[in-house]
Parts: sequence; C-alpha cells; structure tokens
Amino acid sequence: MSLSKINTENTAAVYTADKDWDDDPHRFFIFNNESSLKKIRWRHFLSDCKPLMSNYSVVAKQIEQEINNAKVFLTETHKDILANFDTNVIKMRKKRKIIMTAGALDDLDKISPQDDSQE
Repeated sequence: MSLSKINTENTAAVYTADKDWDDDPHRFFIFNNESSLKKIRWRHFLSDCKPLMSNYSVVAKQIEQEINNAKVFLTETHKDILANFDTNVIKMRKKRKIIMTAGALDDLDKISPQDDSQE
C-alpha cells in the first residue's frame, strides 16, 4: 500500500525496454502511476508516450533492489526457521470418529465362505 502511495506522488513517466526473444523484437512499456496512463490515448500511443519517456535504469535499479531485499528476507527467515526448529513437535492431525449403530456389523457374521467362492 505504501508503494502505491509513493507512486501516486511521483510525476507521470513511461519507461521502455527493448528485448529480443527468439529473434522477435519486443518493447515493454512500464507506467509508473495512474496519471501517466490517463495521459495516453490508444490511437496516439507512441506519440503520447514520447514526452513522458524516462530512463529505464531507474526501473532496473528498483528491480535489483527488490531482488536483494527478497534474498535478504529469505536468508533471515531460513536462519530463523533453522534456529527455532524443534524435531519433537508433531504435526497435529484431526481425530476421526466413526459412529455406528449397535447392530451395524451383525450382518457380517451371516456371510459364509461359500458366497465368496461363487463370485
């Protein structure tokens, strides 16, 4: 939520990155907030994006920062799990109860071994 608030305060900008996948050129358009999207018309997409273009290195730095933050978080969490891991803890399981009437198994006595051989 705080990231969204920060982005709304930023000036409108469009970041582009050209990538080639399998010899097929692609261009990514990244809009930093809602106000930048409101300034773009579909019929004049490229001409409307041109004055809002900013350097993609800003996005690359943010991506790198997020990757590093994720790695730090995962490393700290992993260390915490290993430090607090207790092998004596048993996973709790739900107890299963079977409710039957008193005479539910009485019919099993009536089945004879002869009936099994005929099948």
